[in-house]
Amino acid sequence: MSLRQDKPKIEGDTMDKHDRGERREQGGSGKSPDELYAEAQKLINNGRERDAMELLKKLVTSYPDYALAHNDLGVLSYNQGNKEEALHHYEKAAQLGPYNDTFQKNLADFYFVEAGRMEEALEIYLEILKRNPTDIETLVIMGQICVSLNKIDDAKFFYHRALELEPWNVDARERLDELEKGVGDY
Repeated sequence: MSLRQDKPKIEGDTMDKHDRGERREQGGSGKSPDELYAEAQKLINNGRERDAMELLKKLVTSYPDYALAHNDLGVLSYNQGNKEEALHHYEKAAQLGPYNDTFQKNLADFYFVEAGRMEEALEIYLEILKRNPTDIETLVIMGQICVSLNKIDDAKFFYHRALELEPWNVDARERLDELEKGVGDY
């Protein structure tokens, strides 16, 4: 399974205060949640994922509405094989950041690939497409879900749409070609 972020990263200016769960108060360490989060990112970038997880867990204990930390804990937990914990953090991040496409895609990917909850994944992806109808990644995954549900014409629609927007997209082209030739895992 390939989730949105192999190594969680700071999304910077695309995040609003609600997505970060930002608060102005100081935690017990005297550091703001943004400072703690930045420290966790440094640990991740230095290959110290376990230490980063510990710091992120402390961060969400002190600041339970810090969506970025929940998302990153989801990614890190998933990478370590702890799917139950990953799901918990993906769901929390998605709840706290309902308009953050990264959070929503991570949860939808997990539902689709790991949990077999295709209908729930489909609902999330459709919401993303309502906000951003030109999201190539979502169009392609919608095609994949439709193939899984044996809705081949719908899958072709999504792949065609992706190729209209990005004619060089190899993934969409290959998947569409397979469907039109009648080959593939459907």
